[in-house]
Amino acid sequence: MLNRILYTPEPGDFEKRQRKKDGDHLGGVAAAGTGGGMAEACAVIGGGHAGIEASLACARLGLKTVMFTINLDAVGNMPCNPSIGGTAKGHLVREIDALGGQMAKAADEVFLQSRMLNRGKGPAVHSLRVQADRARYRVLMKKTLEAQDGLDIKQDEIVRIGTENGKVSEVETRLGAVYKVRAAIVATGTFLGGRIFIGDI
Repeated sequence: MLNRILYTPEPGDFEKRQRKKDGDHLGGVAAAGTGGGMAEACAVIGGGHAGIEASLACARLGLKTVMFTINLDAVGNMPCNPSIGGTAKGHLVREIDALGGQMAKAADEVFLQSRMLNRGKGPAVHSLRVQADRARYRVLMKKTLEAQDGLDIKQDEIVRIGTENGKVSEVETRLGAVYKVRAAIVATGTFLGGRIFIGDI
């Protein structure tokens, strides 16, 4: 369905790419605080669509990656209208798929129905949209993340991103754990600290 429109890289394509020595795993760098263990090359904050794609992309490129989410059972949670595709989002889904992303593959696995929109108009605006099974999508995405080499998933909230010499150096969780990282990708969604104003202002 969605991911079969364009070429999708085969599993292992990213791992076969020649990586620069500086981009390989960070060996031997201890994390401060209670985080412990080896340092992560990249921290992804958030477990929604963007966080999932970012985590998988980093790990598949050979970077040691950790994804933080407030609720492990809500990874990949979809809204009450769980559609993938459509006139605008369909283009984005195909672009993600062309780069080796997971959303279109997951949509193929769990869709309930599919429909080609705008058939009464010209072919330029014909757009495939699927309705996905919310529960199965969430389970499938979590399983995909857990099976990805080089990717860890942590249930915690990031409260601080630390810098050193103008570069990201660590992230700190609400529980006080500190993870040394080289980069942090913030994918917390659009409702962080949102406000609603009703009435005259």
